Amino acid sequence: MRLLLIFPPQCRPFHAHLSLPIIKAEVQRRGHTCRIVDLNLRFYDHVLTVPVLRDAVTSISAEVDELDATPELAGPDAVRLARLACALIRSDYLLEHVEHARRVLKDEAEFYDYGRLQWAVRVLDDALELYSSAYGSTDIGLSQLRTRYATGNPTDLWAGATDRADNPFVDLLSRWADEAVADFRPDVVGISIGLDEQLLPSFTLARHLKANWTGTLVAGGSMVTRLRDELPADPNFGTLFDHYLPYESEGALGDLLDRMDGRAKTPAVPFHRLLPDFSDLPLDDYFLPERVLPFQSSRGCSYGRCHYCSHFKTYDRFVLGDPNASADHLKHLSEQYRTRSFYFVDEEMMPRFGVDLAEALAARNVDIRWMVFGRLHKHWTPEVARRLAAAGCQRLIFGLDAGSQRIQELMGKRTDLAYAGDIMRWCSDEGIALQLNLIVGFPGESEDEARESVEFVRRNRGSLDTLGSNIAIANFALVRDAGWDHMAMLPVVEPHRGFALYYRYRTLNGGLKMNQTPKLADELQREADNVLDASRRWPALREFAFLYRQRYGPKSVPPKTRSAPVRGTRTHWFSHDIRELLGKLSQARGSLSVKPLDYQSIWWRLSTEAEVVSRRTERMHGYRTLGQYDDGGFQLALTDAMDLGALTEAAA
Repeated sequence: MRLLLIFPPQCRPFHAHLSLPIIKAEVQRRGHTCRIVDLNLRFYDHVLTVPVLRDAVTSISAEVDELDATPELAGPDAVRLARLACALIRSDYLLEHVEHARRVLKDEAEFYDYGRLQWAVRVLDDALELYSSAYGSTDIGLSQLRTRYATGNPTDLWAGATDRADNPFVDLLSRWADEAVADFRPDVVGISIGLDEQLLPSFTLARHLKANWTGTLVAGGSMVTRLRDELPADPNFGTLFDHYLPYESEGALGDLLDRMDGRAKTPAVPFHRLLPDFSDLPLDDYFLPERVLPFQSSRGCSYGRCHYCSHFKTYDRFVLGDPNASADHLKHLSEQYRTRSFYFVDEEMMPRFGVDLAEALAARNVDIRWMVFGRLHKHWTPEVARRLAAAGCQRLIFGLDAGSQRIQELMGKRTDLAYAGDIMRWCSDEGIALQLNLIVGFPGESEDEARESVEFVRRNRGSLDTLGSNIAIANFALVRDAGWDHMAMLPVVEPHRGFALYYRYRTLNGGLKMNQTPKLADELQREADNVLDASRRWPALREFAFLYRQRYGPKSVPPKTRSAPVRGTRTHWFSHDIRELLGKLSQARGSLSVKPLDYQSIWWRLSTEAEVVSRRTERMHGYRTLGQYDDGGFQLALTDAMDLGALTEAAA
């Protein structure tokens, strides 16, 4: 049988992803033929080009002229003019520099200059905003996709999958899928839906294939697992795919191909015996200057008792890998694909396993660099940190989640905060960079307890000065399948949000309310950044931070050029006062209600909730861009108007 596997948008285009190379290894072991196509990478390659962006400018220019000529604009039309005007004013600069910005992410000399990297990321994100603005309320960035359609609402998703006005994937994915099917002639097409933001593009692709192709259509990935009961039962989505395969699906998909081929079922093998096959993927085309490969040494979470978390439930069970098999595979992958850089996607690496892996790598003379997730508990020792560092561990990502011991107990984590500080010090002493993830607003947490997280950072700042370290603080989100009965809150389940992964809730017994947590999380993130000063010295994005740590070592400070190209600016004129309009929208944004995450864009929410009015004035208003650095990095600001950075960043 011939199997075509598709990785759809939207996901960061920095490296290949692991699920499909694992599936390819399994189905080829069974004697079937398989090909992988990464349409996520192709999307970014396509959009971030001058011809495509110029077409977007042509489209929005005509709409701007029409809106600007209207004497009075209210609600959605006023929001639309504000967004399109900002995109148009920046467009000259973006068309001039987008190709250079792409080269920065591929060129070692420029990528490892933090100032140049900040400039390039800003240009690419603003270029994606320019492209997105041609599609209604859609907002696409390097790290996100937001649209008008609520991912928790199946009716919304079904409608959005064919909406050419707001969904840029309708025509692109249809064309690219037709090309792939015609070239490979598969019997089965499998679509990987691993992330929330892949739902709309995946269903867009599936609706086209269902209508225009007669083969077998299969879906898998963690989103299929999370919606394993809802998708097959939905009147529309229930027949969209021929098979939904939840959990780890390489075995189930292999069994399906065996049945379709009329052969006996091939005995399964443990996942850690499967060598991922990346041979179909253009590894040098991803948006990094070096190849970084994902790897998984164990599956699931060995703990699985944190009340707020359900991610571990996207695995069928916890499976501890084999350190010798992992070392063999890492050696083979490093040699075959000419890379030393690996991103372990394990839920956590157990310390004992890490030590065994370090011994296995040393025995095979494998010289690699890697980062991995971990859990702060008492199996970590100074010797474990030393052994992992010697084996190439550059960066550890820990979910500390709370700086209050009482909240640790409420969460079910039971992390000893004093011992966590010791672990951090041991890792720092060995040159391992640390990322600490923290949550604000777990039900029952007070504001004072939330602020204890920053105090924890302050007490342990000496262990967070290794290059590549950072703090990531987010507001609490009530997720599907978490331990709701262990939380002091009442969930609000809305019938129309049948695909909801995040829920509104009402707290009991005091503590922070849901509508208080986003602003407090932002405030505490700024305070933690000020304590560390890390984001002004090196990048926080995990792939970037990993490569910077690898490049410069634990204590160096990367170079940071703070000059920006200035070509590509001209004045654009409007009869509406764009500066005044943006001020109104900034105020309106601050008063938007807090809702459960449904991946709807800030532009859609402003269009439907903000009561703003803009009127033509007797004089014209001119605006142009000014590229400049400030404490937050490079900003492509608007001169003769307020700096719109805050509004455009909010959509990200």
